[in-house]
Amino acid sequence: MPIPSLQGQLLVASPDLDDPNFKRSVILILEHTSEGALGVTLNRRLGVSLEEAAKGWGIYGSEPRVVFDGGPVQRDATIALGRLHHPCVDSDAFASPILGDLVSIDLDAKPDLVEGLLVDLRVFFGYAGWSAGQLDAEIKDGGWIVIEAEPSDPWTEDPDLLWRSVLSRQGWPVAAFAGFPEDPGLN
Repeated sequence: MPIPSLQGQLLVASPDLDDPNFKRSVILILEHTSEGALGVTLNRRLGVSLEEAAKGWGIYGSEPRVVFDGGPVQRDATIALGRLHHPCVDSDAFASPILGDLVSIDLDAKPDLVEGLLVDLRVFFGYAGWSAGQLDAEIKDGGWIVIEAEPSDPWTEDPDLLWRSVLSRQGWPVAAFAGFPEDPGLN
């Protein structure tokens, strides 16, 4: 039996997940259907400034204003997520709704269209993807911990601490994972 849709939820890599693509990653699920799932990694910065990657959009980016490694699939694909002050008729020219106030931003639109409307912007190269049933199986095998996303998670100013902070705000026993050493062999 498939698990309910995880759209809008976080996947937090369990300490045992040692795949280098996902070790200690926090992924926001953007789509989860019977055909598969798609998300972006929120805590892996790339060494590319947002302005370099998307001319004119840098001023709208959330700190840190860099591009993020969204995941190992189609690293040449760009996904831009944003949050609007409030939905408006004009936003159709540059934004498509995903869930709640989370929208997909069209970086081919003129950046001045978002003036006064865009609260947050984050850009990702690539994404994390799973085929039908694959993510459900990985969760059942203990590779991922499913956690309710907080509105600030996609826009965190300190993405390097996101894995620990998301785990630590959970109840026992999940919160205990936050203190798990990166390399248990050195402990």
